[in-house]
Amino acid sequence: LGVGHFGKRLVAGPLPMESGRAEPEEATWDPLPVGSPPAGGAKGLSACILEFTPVDERVASLRLRVGGRILTVVCAYGPNSSLAYPPFLESLEGVLESALSGGSLILLGDFNAHVGNDSVTWRGVIGKNGPPDLNPNGVLFLDFCARLRLSITNTLFRHKGVHMCT
Repeated sequence: LGVGHFGKRLVAGPLPMESGRAEPEEATWDPLPVGSPPAGGAKGLSACILEFTPVDERVASLRLRVGGRILTVVCAYGPNSSLAYPPFLESLEGVLESALSGGSLILLGDFNAHVGNDSVTWRGVIGKNGPPDLNPNGVLFLDFCARLRLSITNTLFRHKGVHMCT
């Protein structure tokens, strides 16, 4: 654990973990660690880590032992492009299927999908508290969540307008 590009330990102390491109120079974005704990804010976390899997530049998985149970945290960053979205969801589904075999699952991230607020059509998937707009990625993501029986929890609660979209 605590490895970055090319499997080398990056720093002493907190263990940075990242999922990204093989070569930092290839990155067209700021290569901050995806799903890594804040520096100094995760005392004892490394003792709970069973496995960290950087799947690709958009998906990473962290399996933890918490109180005798297994918790899998999957962090994802969805593409803006509608053409790149189906392969992203396929990759994500593979990770989720392996995580669902036992223990609990938390999926978090920026999915670049506007899912609307039609909680009647998408009962159990979204609530009525999201913004009303729906885009092509949103439709794909809603289908994905419905198929895997996932709920988009930030639509279940009211938010101030400024906090509804990033």
